[in-house]
Amino acid sequence: MKRHQVQLPTLAVVSQLPNIARTRAGNEFDPTLSRWKIRGDVDVLNINFDALPPVSPILMFGFKSALLWCAEKNSLGTVSGMFQHIQRLLRHMSKATAMPLEIITSSDFLNFKTHLKPEAEWYASHVAGYLRSWHSLGYPGLDDDLMSTLRQLRLKGNPKGNAVRTMDPNGGPFTDIELQTIQASLDHAYEHGQVGVQDYLIAWLFIMLGPRPVQLAALKLGDIVAERKPDGSVEYILRVPRAKQGHAHIRKELKERPLIPQIWTSPTPVDISDL
Repeated sequence: MKRHQVQLPTLAVVSQLPNIARTRAGNEFDPTLSRWKIRGDVDVLNINFDALPPVSPILMFGFKSALLWCAEKNSLGTVSGMFQHIQRLLRHMSKATAMPLEIITSSDFLNFKTHLKPEAEWYASHVAGYLRSWHSLGYPGLDDDLMSTLRQLRLKGNPKGNAVRTMDPNGGPFTDIELQTIQASLDHAYEHGQVGVQDYLIAWLFIMLGPRPVQLAALKLGDIVAERKPDGSVEYILRVPRAKQGHAHIRKELKERPLIPQIWTSPTPVDISDL
């Protein structure tokens, strides 16, 4: 298939990438490198451009520039998602040619969409969203006809909640019996020294609060608060960092979650400082 002939910018634009960039959280990285190591609040994101199929310097510049903008404005998860989805598209495109890829066309996107299995069709929606952002920023690497094609398509989004609604035995929630069995097994393993105190406490926090792993990873000792009530009893509060709230720092906002007393007293007394 003959590709559209477009006027590409000169290679001089490649030098426009800055040596230092900052994420939304203020962490620095060098976008001129072939491997980005971007630090977050509690984790590190590694982006390896060498893992892409052969692409022209212009296409690489366009992709890097769009991804750089994403890193400056969004979470590390969004940056990782953009890289992985565009990587899928480029790898599919590379199957049709031995030459370095120079531009992404409407035909490339449609071919990619067609080859997806029904359960993975939502990939196309994500790819389209990232391509729209790329185009709106004015960076090279996309054919003009691509945006016209994307505007005419109706793409399926990522299905959400199906496993919960259908009580899927593999992807759905635990039943009451399953959850009780997990709790009993966890207590038994801790009591007999088969599970360490840190793993025991973390497992119970997941059971009680249902947080994202990144929320527990961002906890600090000062987030545990013990408040004595008038009747002499003690109420334990855990201040949990809130994720996906649009903040640059995950610890900018904390939500107080009460904890059941049994977490400290059963099956063996636990010092809260061990958390």
